[in-house]
Amino acid sequence: MRHSEVDQMDWVSTEKEVKDSQQRIDEKDFRAMLMSISKADAQRAALILTRFLSNKVNANVRAVVLKNIAKSTEQEVNKETTTANRIIDGIRESIAFHTKDGTRPTSSETFVSNVLTGCLFD
Repeated sequence: MRHSEVDQMDWVSTEKEVKDSQQRIDEKDFRAMLMSISKADAQRAALILTRFLSNKVNANVRAVVLKNIAKSTEQEVNKETTTANRIIDGIRESIAFHTKDGTRPTSSETFVSNVLTGCLFD
């Protein structure tokens, strides 16, 4: 198929689910092709991808890529937030447990002091 023929073709949006196993195969095939075209040059590969996604004939692909990146980024942010919240909740529970009585043993006092000091630094 000639380049001019490919440029005249339109992408089809099927919205169908693609199995993980097929995605892995496609990813490996695409990586091999991109490595071959770019001669394993990361800068050149990035430029190829950027130019491909910037071309108006690939607008449908670009839209799906951006949607998937946004979804992936949101999942990462949610995961980080959840982890941070768990850590903070654990610190709160530990401090509450070790400060519930009027007097504390030295080990509890040291723990609370160290946690509070650690929370001051970023």
